Amino acid sequence: MAEDYYSILGVNKSATKADIKKAYKKLAMKFHPDKNKGEKQAEEKFKKINEAYAVLSDDNKRQQYDNFGAEGFSNRFSQEDIFKGFDFGNIFEEFGLGGDIFSTIFGGGGRGKPGKGSAYSFNFGGASPFENQTHPRDAGDRGSNLDREVELRLSFEEAIIGGKKSISLNSGVGMDRIIISIPPGIEEGKKLKVKGKGNIDQLTGRRGDLFCRITVSPHPDYKRNGNDLIIEKEVKLTDLVLGGKVDVTTLDNVKIELKIPPLTKNNSFLRIKGKGLANARGIPGNLLVRLSATLPAELDDKQKSLFEKLAKTGL
Repeated sequence: MAEDYYSILGVNKSATKADIKKAYKKLAMKFHPDKNKGEKQAEEKFKKINEAYAVLSDDNKRQQYDNFGAEGFSNRFSQEDIFKGFDFGNIFEEFGLGGDIFSTIFGGGGRGKPGKGSAYSFNFGGASPFENQTHPRDAGDRGSNLDREVELRLSFEEAIIGGKKSISLNSGVGMDRIIISIPPGIEEGKKLKVKGKGNIDQLTGRRGDLFCRITVSPHPDYKRNGNDLIIEKEVKLTDLVLGGKVDVTTLDNVKIELKIPPLTKNNSFLRIKGKGLANARGIPGNLLVRLSATLPAELDDKQKSLFEKLAKTGL
């Protein structure tokens, strides 16, 4: 789950820049590596509060974070995006914090004394101190692996019908509007490749590919089983025993009346042929209607008497 930057700094969403800076200073002083030598938990906390401050102290990044939310923001921005151009050197000097902090924490990422032009300013001329911390949704954003992976959430209907979907992603040099072609019937967990829309190598300008990992929102009525669609329908107990009818609306909004044969078993299926999903050869699956009996919450005297008579017959 993506981090809540406001919670990390202990401020609310209406906090002013002064409030955010004050909260950050207090936490930075508390968890600074020089005051917590060898304490891994303090180092991890120090990383998180610096990331949170880098976003919330910058008007543009904060606006993007508020607009997209924590999860959406983490989909669009790598840690390099977050820290690029941010000068921690001046901040640490202002707070009276010294030392080769990022070299200590990130294993040699920080070089020299804090100040503009050093690694603390995060205007990377070389390696980023976050280079060994692969962003959970970015499959490497420097070096030979420039491919990027993001989550693409589809509605149930979008996954079934397919079509075009527009997304916006931060490329590191601006926002990209990308049109994704969704093939009909795509399943949860599949990945769609968009060539040349991954991360950019800052040195060569070379760009990797974008991989969109599909997640599908559940439908209130329908479920999927391979190429078949399943819908649940509750019917009266007498309809299963004596026969009856049930109305079904298909996913493409066609209303169909089905006959329930007498002595139909509970939780059995009626089939509407060809109203499922087409397979690779273009042959459609079926719509399966699962019938379940609605049992009464209570019985009146007459109903109870009838059931008692049925029980005596062995039913």
